[in-house]
Amino acid sequence: MKAARVPGAAAAAPGLGLGSLILLQDGLGGIVGIPGVVVGYMALSGVLLGTAALASAGRLARSRRLALVAAVPGLLLVLAAAVPAIPVFATLVLLAGAALPPILAATHGAGAGRVPVGVLGGLAGAVLVAAVWQDMPRLGLAVAGIGSAVLGLTAIAGEGGRIRDRLRHSRAALAAHAGAGYAVGAVLLPGAHLLLFRWEVFGADRMYLLLAAVAAGALLVVPLARLVGDVPALLVVAACGPVLCATAPAPAALAAGVAAGIAGAGAAVVRLDHGHPPDAACALVLLGGGLAGIGGDALAAALTGAGSALTVNAIPVALLALLSIRTLPAPGRTGPPLALHRLSSRELYKIGLVARPGEIVALYGPGAVDLLDLLAGERPAEGGRILSDGCDITRLDAARRAELGICRRIPHRPAADHRTVAERLSVLGGVARSHRVLDAFPSLRARRSQPVARIDDEGALLLGFAEALLAEPRFVLVDARELDPALAVAVTGLARTGAAVVLAEPALELAAALPCRAHVLKRGRIAKELVRPTERQLAECLEGRP
Repeated sequence: MKAARVPGAAAAAPGLGLGSLILLQDGLGGIVGIPGVVVGYMALSGVLLGTAALASAGRLARSRRLALVAAVPGLLLVLAAAVPAIPVFATLVLLAGAALPPILAATHGAGAGRVPVGVLGGLAGAVLVAAVWQDMPRLGLAVAGIGSAVLGLTAIAGEGGRIRDRLRHSRAALAAHAGAGYAVGAVLLPGAHLLLFRWEVFGADRMYLLLAAVAAGALLVVPLARLVGDVPALLVVAACGPVLCATAPAPAALAAGVAAGIAGAGAAVVRLDHGHPPDAACALVLLGGGLAGIGGDALAAALTGAGSALTVNAIPVALLALLSIRTLPAPGRTGPPLALHRLSSRELYKIGLVARPGEIVALYGPGAVDLLDLLAGERPAEGGRILSDGCDITRLDAARRAELGICRRIPHRPAADHRTVAERLSVLGGVARSHRVLDAFPSLRARRSQPVARIDDEGALLLGFAEALLAEPRFVLVDARELDPALAVAVTGLARTGAAVVLAEPALELAAALPCRAHVLKRGRIAKELVRPTERQLAECLEGRP
C-alpha cells in the first residue's frame, strides 16, 4: 500500500530520530562503552558532514524514490540499536546523521506552517521516547528509528536545482531562519541540562517535564503566528526563552521558558513559510542554526557556566532578529497589489497603471505580453518602478517575486520538475486544499498523476490557475492568448481571493464576460482605457491597430 504523502509528517522524521539519539546518549554510551556525550558528537558530526557534502555537490538532488531514501536514517538507527559494537555503532550513527541534511533539503516545501509544526512534533516524540525508555535506551532508539523510517515514507520531493541559486533567491529570509534554528538549539538541550544540574530532576521525570514544554510550545506555534505575524517580533519572543530558563526560580518556570523559545521560533518559521513553498536553502540554514545553538551553549557554558550561558545565547537570536528587520519585506499593505509608475523598456514607454484588490485588467496591443514579462520579473525594466503593497519590487527577479508570494505567472510549467501534478499542489497548499482545488478543475484532476515537466499546454494553463488559488499571491499574470472563454469562472475566482488579475490579449468574448478594465497599447503607450467593455466596443477599438 502506498504511503500517504503528508509533508508535515515527513518533517517530523529528523527530529524524532536524531532527537531520540541525543536525548538517550548517556544510556547508549554506557552500553556501547563510550562517554555519552561522544554519542551526541557522533550524530552532530554526521550532520555537519552531510551538510558539507551537500554544499560541495552544489546541487539539490531530486528522486522519484525519495520516500524510500528518506526512510534510510531511521533504519540505520534501528541497526545501530541492534549492533552496539563501537565500530559498527559509530559508523551507523555517522551515516544516519549525514543522511539528514540532503533529505531535509530535498523534502522541505510543505506549505504554510506544516514543516515547523512537523519538526516540533518530531522533537516532542523524541522526548517521549527518552522518557518511556530511559532505562532501556537500545529499545528506545529502535522504536525511534522505526518511527522515523515510517514518517520518512511520507516524504514528498521538493524542487531541485543549484544550491547557489536557491541561496540567492532565499537570501532575505536566511537570517530569520538561522535565528529560529539557533533559538531552538539554544533552549532545548541546555534546558534539559539545567533541570538536571540545578534542580536535580533525574531520569523520566526530567523528560516528562521537557515533553510538556515542547508540546506546549508546538501547540502555541500557529496561534502565536496568527496573533503576532511580524517575524522579527517572534524572534524576540524566541530570544526570551533562554533568558527565562536562566532566571527560572523553579523547574516549571524553566519549562515555560523552553516552551516560549520553541513557540517563538516555530511561529517565526510559519510566518516565513506563509504563502509560498519553503525553500531547501532555508531548511539547511534552519538546521545549521540549530547546530550553532547547541555549540554556542557548550562554548558559553565552558566560559561562563550553564546558567549564564543561556542568557548569553539569547544575544545571537536578538541580533539575527535585528538583521531580519533589514532583510525581510516590511509587514503590512500600504498600497494596491500592483502599481506601475512610468515603467519603460525597449517596447514600452512610461506605462502608468494601478490594479486594486480583486480587479481584473485586460491588456491589448503590441507590447501586452512584453509588459507581462516585465511584471513577472522575467525581463529587466529600463526605467520606472513596479510597486506591490507600496514596496518597490522592480529589481526582484521572477523567482524572488514568486517566493515572496507577490506574483504568479500563468501558464506555468517548470521544465525541471518531475513531480506529479498532485504532489506539486500538495507541497504548495497541503493535501486537503489541493484536493479541493483539483475538484474545481476536473480536466486537471484527470492529469493529477502526470509529471509536471511533461504536462500539455492545456494542463499547464490549468496548473497555473490551481497554483495561484493555493498560493494566494498579490497579483496574477495570465498570458490569455490561448485561454478558453469557458475559464472566465476561474479568472473571477482568482479575483475573489483579493488578487489583482492581469490578462494579456484575452479573447474578446472572454473580456466581455468579465467585470474587467481594458487597456489598449499603441506605440508602446496606453492609448485607450475601457471600463467593463462589451465585445463590440473592444472590436471597434482594436480594429486596424498597428
